[in-house]
Amino acid sequence: MTWPGLYDAILAACRTAGLFTSVLKNAPRLPATLSLVAAGLGISLVPASMRRLAVAGVTYRGLEDGPGLLAPIRLVLRMVGASATSIQFAAAIKRLAANARAPMPETEG
Repeated sequence: MTWPGLYDAILAACRTAGLFTSVLKNAPRLPATLSLVAAGLGISLVPASMRRLAVAGVTYRGLEDGPGLLAPIRLVLRMVGASATSIQFAAAIKRLAANARAPMPETEG
């Protein structure tokens, strides 16, 4: 199974919600996207983890009743010879993933 990129998933969610976008600028990396937003050149949907980057002029807002966008990630672990710490970390990530989807607070940079 192939996963659509985050960009494609965002555009598809917008279309599903009846919002047809006109992309005028596209940044190659998410931090560059935040710089464009801070410069007043538009808005963007970014993963919740990006709120850790406090950027002056950027406000992060959670989406309630949002389209449920997911960005797939993978945990990579050695099959043979993994350290006890690595195994414990992997177990902790699995527990966190099972309890995920906490609401995102608003933050300002």
